[in-house]
Amino acid sequence: IQSGDLACADYQAREAVYRGAEALLASKDDLYVNTKWLWAKWNRTIGGSISPALGAAVRRPIFDEHPEPAHALTWLAQDLLVMALTEQSYVPVLESTTENGAVRDPYVVPIATVEGMLAMRQVDEGVQLSREGLLLWGIAHSRTKDDAVRAATDRIHSWGQLPTYEEVADYYDQLINIGLLIQS
Repeated sequence: IQSGDLACADYQAREAVYRGAEALLASKDDLYVNTKWLWAKWNRTIGGSISPALGAAVRRPIFDEHPEPAHALTWLAQDLLVMALTEQSYVPVLESTTENGAVRDPYVVPIATVEGMLAMRQVDEGVQLSREGLLLWGIAHSRTKDDAVRAATDRIHSWGQLPTYEEVADYYDQLINIGLLIQS
């Protein structure tokens, strides 16, 4: 997108969605890795369980002459990867806007490591996050701070960890300070 090659951006964003969908399916023990059966596996394993609109969103053709569609696909790929890596489902915000809250940096890819999670922007530029921090980063996209913090806190509590609302809100502020979440 930054180079102005929107056809390439569209292709890369779609590939990211496919890989995110495969990662989410693998996290649910559906392990056949090949795009040939991707949507059949999606229907069998996930269907509408996360959100009825999610299945349609991962399949829709949305390329046009503006970068927003590629960003939308990239954000969707991020959601799929966050859900796979944290093993937590949430309803992604498919119509993203900073009017409701911060948006994720569309150029960041979440990666699992032995020591935790990495939010990588480039090969040599990344931030180590906790599993809880990665979940908050995923949920926070285009939601108000309060909604994101409450939703993340509830899911983190389901893991048996008991951070306070204020602790999660502080982590949210740190995600903004380091540029993983962008406010208008």
